[in-house]
Amino acid sequence: MSMLHRLWLSILISTGIGFLGSLALSLWTARAYLEQQLYAQSMDSAHSLALSMSQQADDPASFELLLSALFDNGHYRQVRFLPVAGGQPIARVQETGGSHAPTWFKRLLPLALVPAAAQVSDGWRQIGTVDVEASTDFAYASLLRGAGGLLAFCAMIGVLAGWLGS
Repeated sequence: MSMLHRLWLSILISTGIGFLGSLALSLWTARAYLEQQLYAQSMDSAHSLALSMSQQADDPASFELLLSALFDNGHYRQVRFLPVAGGQPIARVQETGGSHAPTWFKRLLPLALVPAAAQVSDGWRQIGTVDVEASTDFAYASLLRGAGGLLAFCAMIGVLAGWLGS
């Protein structure tokens, strides 16, 4: 094997190892950050919705309108109201996501989301609970863009190193 082939092989191997290591670290850190941000978004929205519902006079029609208004902006996978007095639960669930991330990518980096809950009350009397779960579509799109950008950057560095070495 000639010296030039050895140089290209070592550049390819070192670029590949650098790419895989930085990709794993970057995606792991970004995933943890996005999980925290999605939970914070869910918690803020749950408390805001619960406060708005608490201002109503235990009116199911108003509750449904408020719940639908929050859900219809597209940032939530699930929004639901569970009454304590045995009334009819109100729920909106997004069945299919609009994410362009492939299924294998979602399985490789599962986002563990916990629905946020807040209490709806009428004075001192609890009326029900609001559960809000943010959609992961935007998070997966961001992770996929980051992985693609890192791949392009590492490929550019590898080509540049190979060109300089030649």
